[in-house]
Amino acid sequence: MLQLCATGKLRCSEKTHRPSAAAVAAITEVLDGGDFYEHEAIAAFAWPLLLRAGGLATLAAGRLTLTPRGRSALARPAHQTIAALWQRWLKNALLDEFSRIEEIKGQRAANVLTAARPRRELVGQALTTRTVGQWVTVDDLFAQMRRAGQDPVIARTERALWKLYREDPPSTGASAATATTTGRSSKDATRSPCCSSAQPVLSLPSWPGTGACVPSRPGRRVPPPPHRALRRPPHRPVRGCYGISS
Repeated sequence: MLQLCATGKLRCSEKTHRPSAAAVAAITEVLDGGDFYEHEAIAAFAWPLLLRAGGLATLAAGRLTLTPRGRSALARPAHQTIAALWQRWLKNALLDEFSRIEEIKGQRAANVLTAARPRRELVGQALTTRTVGQWVTVDDLFAQMRRAGQDPVIARTERALWKLYREDPPSTGASAATATTTGRSSKDATRSPCCSSAQPVLSLPSWPGTGACVPSRPGRRVPPPPHRALRRPPHRPVRGCYGISS
């Protein structure tokens, strides 16, 4: 990875620090055994960030270049370099891992997310209690963190929690369902203000006597309105963090 960085072929955004698509593709080709998933860049995405967080590379004019520490790491055993990278990553805030979950919107709003470093340190503390050389499932790790009270809270406050919402994935049958339930073509479908422009609202039935409309999907019954429910945001808030809390 250091040798690839020394060639100057790895480009990253100076604003978001994220590697370019070409850089991810180049890293994927040199990964031993490939990435974790065939169509999902995880290790290939993380390596440029790890190199920068560890002080082994710096970003100059949009390209990663080796630092003196990075050049000296070429002569050291790989396991020593990786161990040092991990320790430095725990104390770095170059990127919030939660931002990789792009289906959760509202993360960029002001005063919504907690700092990434304390959350990352909690996860690091949980990993240090595991047996060396023994694999653990994510569910078992989360269960252990619950018992130990290691909950990396995402939202700063309860009010900030309501600014995070989940976007429904596109449905191939959405256009047909919209036309069937509303009698209109897909291009005339009403769009939800809390979803992206690519996600149409399939139907907007109103609660009797209220005149209020709520988004629904075909086949899903709309429940009666609870007390003062119309004052709540139209999107679904994200509960918990990292899948740990319910």
